[in-house]
Amino acid sequence: MASNPPHRPPKYSDPADMAPVIDAYFAKCDAGREVIVKKGKDLIATHQRMPYTWPGLALALGFADRHSLWAYCNENKHKDDITAQGFRHIITRAKTAVENQTIEGSMLGEYEGRISALTLSANHGYATKTESKVDIKGSVSLEERLLRAEKEEGDGNHGT
Repeated sequence: MASNPPHRPPKYSDPADMAPVIDAYFAKCDAGREVIVKKGKDLIATHQRMPYTWPGLALALGFADRHSLWAYCNENKHKDDITAQGFRHIITRAKTAVENQTIEGSMLGEYEGRISALTLSANHGYATKTESKVDIKGSVSLEERLLRAEKEEGDGNHGT
């Protein structure tokens, strides 16, 4: 039996053991809690559902952080056995539930949009900017650009 000292033994040996813990975390979030919100100068106690978060789910499952939970899923990525597939399925569905609630909460105004955008970008692959790669063949020296600019200014043609 090969030992792997730097790693902890798997916390869950069966995906069926993980599912009720995930369900309990989501139920706890859905049940919400009393929070104090500031409206103008007043502090008001109100009951709010709590957002699902990837770090919160990781902690509920007993992991140190969200990266450890995702690594747990990825450890089984290339395994074809039923147990590995079960872990991937359960964790991926949970991550999708977190993603979905973040999107819905943002659209309904329950969550701060900037925080939701950051969460979706960091944890779910969304991007707030589009990036384009432009590949230009050929080159123009700086000296040639400056000469063209001077000529345009001299002709009264200021780039128009």
